[in-house]
Amino acid sequence: APILAWSCSSPNNTNKSSNHEHNIASRRDVLQTSTLLVTSAILLNTKVQPAEASGGATAGGAYLLSAKQRYNARVQAGAKALFALNSNNFNQEAAVQYFTSENNNGDNGTWADFQSAGYLLANAFRRSSSTAPDALPSVKAWKAFAADVAKLEKAVLKKKGKDAAVLWEACVEGLDQYLELVELPPVREL
Repeated sequence: APILAWSCSSPNNTNKSSNHEHNIASRRDVLQTSTLLVTSAILLNTKVQPAEASGGATAGGAYLLSAKQRYNARVQAGAKALFALNSNNFNQEAAVQYFTSENNNGDNGTWADFQSAGYLLANAFRRSSSTAPDALPSVKAWKAFAADVAKLEKAVLKKKGKDAAVLWEACVEGLDQYLELVELPPVREL
């Protein structure tokens, strides 16, 4: 059978066909080689910049240090402002300001700013990316503290000063527990 297939085609057609295939293969080789050379030349002449990242949502390593550095000051400012509400006597006006300020000016020391920075700092104490944030002792302490502050905020906004003063004491206790877990001194020492 192979002999019949060869004998059916003329030798002239085979030569033209193989020359044509050789030309196509040759063009393809030239194109691939030139593309490879151009790409290599570009890559060799390109300066590679080192990657710079804050760590994103990853846990561990340098991310923990930068997150702690980013949020420590904001947490301390918020804690000081909360503690100052009852320096001698519970200050209703200052408490309303603390809870209602939206922190539009970038000022630290409001509940809105403290609330976001406090949770982020608590979450920065993850030792493994597989650990859920809610399983962290620091996040648990933050959530318990935030629940106490929510009660205080309701009392403040309803102008229940005596209830607010009692709730403030519970908040300070919860705050100190949280601060210990995020490696900060007690609020009275800030």
